[in-house]
Amino acid sequence: MLLVLGVALITGFFLLPPNSAWLKDRIVAYYRDFGWQKNKMGIEQRMANRFLGSYTYSKQISSFFEQKKIKPIATVLVPPTDYFTLHGIDYHVPEPLVFYYYTGLHTVWPNSPYAQNAHWYVHVTNRKIMIDSITNRAAYSDTLKALNKFNIRL
Repeated sequence: MLLVLGVALITGFFLLPPNSAWLKDRIVAYYRDFGWQKNKMGIEQRMANRFLGSYTYSKQISSFFEQKKIKPIATVLVPPTDYFTLHGIDYHVPEPLVFYYYTGLHTVWPNSPYAQNAHWYVHVTNRKIMIDSITNRAAYSDTLKALNKFNIRL
């Protein structure tokens, strides 16, 4: 008798709309995802799946410096998220510490006091992320002024 009553109460509990949604969105979705996730145990796959575009774009920027074999010594100016949004790229720029966690690459934001120490900068041309070296410090100062107009947010 108690077993039947317990099953009826649990069934009634999950028939209520908010509880039913919770069951589908949390418990059943987790069960479905578990099979997919257990077959994809690589760190890169998990990081890309968890952090999405923020991680993927950061790794693409970092790979440029890995190919040139200058990653450990490079300091890169990365514009804020609003800059990329204005140019049609959905890239939430992580703060420099998180960028370093993702990639091992040293970055600075335009409002940083260390922005003058950057040797490279990231910009967008024709909806593509480009990386250039800083050769003209006067032009770079103008770039910093232009980038400081964008809102920098976490």
